[in-house]
Amino acid sequence: MVVTQSAATDLWYGEFESRGSQRQYWIENAPSKSEKKCPIEPSTFQVEDLDDGFEDPWGDAQYFPAESRSVTEEVMGIKAPPTETWKRFERLKVDPAAKPVRDSKLWHLHCWEGNIAPGIIFIENTFRRPGAGPEAGPQASQMAQAAYQSAFPIDTLKHIIFCDVIHKETKRFVKRQLYDDCLYEETGIEWPSDQLVAWEYNTPEYKGILGTKIGAVASWILLGAFKRGTRRISQICTVAHYGRCMLMRFDIETMESAVPANGVHRMPVSEKTDNKRKREGNEDLKSAKHQKI
Repeated sequence: MVVTQSAATDLWYGEFESRGSQRQYWIENAPSKSEKKCPIEPSTFQVEDLDDGFEDPWGDAQYFPAESRSVTEEVMGIKAPPTETWKRFERLKVDPAAKPVRDSKLWHLHCWEGNIAPGIIFIENTFRRPGAGPEAGPQASQMAQAAYQSAFPIDTLKHIIFCDVIHKETKRFVKRQLYDDCLYEETGIEWPSDQLVAWEYNTPEYKGILGTKIGAVASWILLGAFKRGTRRISQICTVAHYGRCMLMRFDIETMESAVPANGVHRMPVSEKTDNKRKREGNEDLKSAKHQKI
């Protein structure tokens, strides 16, 4: 399936939903000659492939895994593995030609911070300098997959969690179009809320989230790690923590499985609300249409 640019104007969430639909198709279907070419190939990258410029600044720090386990269970709503099974993973590469400044993005080439546990990738921070070449190392999705596979079989991966999402366009889409324009009208829940919200599989909202930058990273992890047509993202959950800190959870299942949503479900909306959302969504996209995400 190929979702064209012109078709995006007929969707509730415009280009976000269009991109998300395409990514969903790539994940859930075997390659075909008639499809739009998928940009992600199976990844064979391993941690051992990192060059000597990558540092491990924290080593075997134990505090971070304990904190991530607590957030996973108490905030994200899933049973977390024992603390002793969690492993810290950080890699940092600094541009040798740049001087350290207050804004680390001006001198970092690559930064990946997070934790892994049986079934879980918990991503706290990821940055790769835009436009950088091979010297900056792998993409965020490749690093996540390699980190997980350094300790656990990839077939055991069930959840990808993003902690403290700061990507502006992703946050704006979730807050304005999903919470303000959709969820509040249906449930009274508004952002920020510590109520875990599950955006159900195959809904416009689900596809819209897949169309964001964070949705792309989650999609690329699946496309790099698994044979196409064998896994799917069964649902996407969002929640606010520590005030306005946005957390996102992508649940993974085999195509033969079925996992019930855990949290507030998206409810049917009236035709009037549908039209209002489509109209406002397209208006909001006017300012975002030409932004690269």
